[in-house]
Amino acid sequence: MSPSRGISYPDSSKWDKPLLLVDSIGLATLPIVLVLLQFLAPPGVRSLLTYTSTAPTLHGLFGHWAVHYSPLHLLENAVGFLVVAIAGYLLAWRIDERRWYRLSVLTIVLVVPAVGAVLSTRAFGTIVPGFDYTSRGASAVVAATLGLAYVLVLGTVRRTYDLRATISIGGSMLIAVLTVLLARVGTSSVSLLALLLGAAGLITVTDGVERLRSETRSAIRYHALLRTVLLASTGTLVMGAYFLALFPANPFEGQFVTN
Repeated sequence: MSPSRGISYPDSSKWDKPLLLVDSIGLATLPIVLVLLQFLAPPGVRSLLTYTSTAPTLHGLFGHWAVHYSPLHLLENAVGFLVVAIAGYLLAWRIDERRWYRLSVLTIVLVVPAVGAVLSTRAFGTIVPGFDYTSRGASAVVAATLGLAYVLVLGTVRRTYDLRATISIGGSMLIAVLTVLLARVGTSSVSLLALLLGAAGLITVTDGVERLRSETRSAIRYHALLRTVLLASTGTLVMGAYFLALFPANPFEGQFVTN
């Protein structure tokens, strides 16, 4: 079976093993740092890295992602990051974008937590004036890495087909995930949720039918089509599951607040 147009598949005989080792260590570094800080760092260090909305500091702003409130909180974020980071790395390898992927992950770790903390403070200040909170955890890093994997899914589709397919599949995935979030919150009617899911399916099916009608049977790449359907379906399911885990129906429920 020949590879799809525009896609480069990793050849095990040509692996750059030193670079692969460096990349593996790089992806494992974040969970290792989280574990070390959780179990070996003095309480004073963890407090120093905690973000406080009423008295923000630079070390809290840029370091709160590295400390967690509990081992379970740590486990959820560490495992969640590893799963999507490895999946994203494999997709980046497949489309020969590993260098871009490394820079993107580094940018996420250095920038996203700080931006997320600032935006959360402003959002809470608008929604609940006078509300003060402290923040720990790498949830923003996990969510951003999930978004990066989504971009790589679309990159894979773009290399396999064209921009039209990328837009239709990407839009359908987002609509499906939005529907899951609306169902989670519980403020939307069943008819609206069904309408959104129907729209998501219709966009993709319409594009697929038009392609099947415009191409001869011998020109249709069934293996590429099957891989794309499986990739988009798996990506949508994973995104939906992660969003349900990351975003509770009520961010003020329980002992902690979801920022």
